[in-house]
Amino acid sequence: MNVITKGLKYKIWNNFKKTQKSTIYRVLQELLTSMRKHSKTSIVVLNFEQQNHQLLINYKDNGKGTDLIKRNGLQNTEDRIHSINGTITFNQG
Repeated sequence: MNVITKGLKYKIWNNFKKTQKSTIYRVLQELLTSMRKHSKTSIVVLNFEQQNHQLLINYKDNGKGTDLIKRNGLQNTEDRIHSINGTITFNQG
């Protein structure tokens, strides 16, 4: 599997607390683990963009897709993001 990152600059992280950084790390870790287990992905693209004091992370992969059912992994991901007053949107397509 290849992971491509765009817009990942050290200075992006200067505006975030340690707990926020840790949560984002865990969320990305959960997404990558879930993808590896279920989607047979060969390419992942993570695009990081800062707008004002918000960090937007767009995750895309070329996996087979699935019916989006929020169980353990995806529910944990959503709960973690909400714990730092963030939002997450799951789209297929």
